[in-house]
Amino acid sequence: MSDIGSANCRRCCTPLTRAVACLIACFGISLGAGSCGLNAEFEDTLQSEGSAFPGTAAALGGPIVLAHGFGASKASVTTFFGVKDALERDGHFVVVTEVQPFASVEARAGTLAPQLDRAIADFCSARKFGVAACPRSTRVNIIAHSMGGLDARYAISRLGYGARVASLTTISTPHHGSMLADAALGLLGSDRSFNEAGFNRLATAFGLAVTSAELAKNPDLRAGAEALTVAHSAAFNAATADDARVYYASWAGVSKATGGWRFADEQRGVRAACGGHYEGRIAYADFMNPQLVLGASVVSSGATSLQDGLVTIESAKHGNFQGCIGADHLQEVGQPFLLAPDVWTGFDHVAFYRGIARDLGARGF
Repeated sequence: MSDIGSANCRRCCTPLTRAVACLIACFGISLGAGSCGLNAEFEDTLQSEGSAFPGTAAALGGPIVLAHGFGASKASVTTFFGVKDALERDGHFVVVTEVQPFASVEARAGTLAPQLDRAIADFCSARKFGVAACPRSTRVNIIAHSMGGLDARYAISRLGYGARVASLTTISTPHHGSMLADAALGLLGSDRSFNEAGFNRLATAFGLAVTSAELAKNPDLRAGAEALTVAHSAAFNAATADDARVYYASWAGVSKATGGWRFADEQRGVRAACGGHYEGRIAYADFMNPQLVLGASVVSSGATSLQDGLVTIESAKHGNFQGCIGADHLQEVGQPFLLAPDVWTGFDHVAFYRGIARDLGARGF
């Protein structure tokens, strides 16, 4: 086995559930997939689906703003790991925003909005454009993960930021809610005094470990959970109509608790659900992070709906749905601390975000 195969094997074989799959993947480097005795239907689709992103990178005409999700921050394990540096190497001006980890969409959007203004001002200053004209003509391109997409939609549509936002690309944002949030809200109960103060104290302690004291104080877990529920999503969507001046795009993550291979019929089902485009090797189902497995059974409500551990494909769709990525909810933002593409699925989160920026550039942003 080659040195590359050996290194990959050490990386992917750490969880017991990957042991057999890893042997095939690693030895396949030198033996070839056919010698593993795989079904011919499977062999035909071993390679990556390939990327639909344009190949030429050009700096966007406005700043890229990265917006995090629920329970996250700039420093937490659910942030865009390594993405800012990679985009800046491509010539983009990138700002990583930070809002309350545990709060309502309204509160988080209120914190996000002035950061969009600062991003424009800093971009104009850094690019040395006309001080007077630049802030009025520059618009941001928001790339948001999970709840961050709801925050951005609220800021655009209900805080009047449509004129300052050129595009919003959401990654596994629960536009139609997540059943896991409905279940969590059920645990809190209808009585707001039931353990709520205790839960919020724990949220404050966690927040202080990953963000500033100002953002960590006065958390509201109930409001945050309510914003992510299926039950609340219809009212939110009705009150938060898209702004015609903004380009909206979305992506969904796909993972499985058991990972493993997908044969022809399952591949066709995934490809159809993803609108025909899948970033990664569609024949290799992603092994879901163990932290997400229990919640995933709630998200799918006992059905076999495709999801990333927190959000289903259908819930993630909004605006111009671009397709799916072979990743769970953590891998979508390069966590926990992913330094290289996944050796099983081939998904590369850094290349993915660079591709999003290239696509926005090709669209004239």
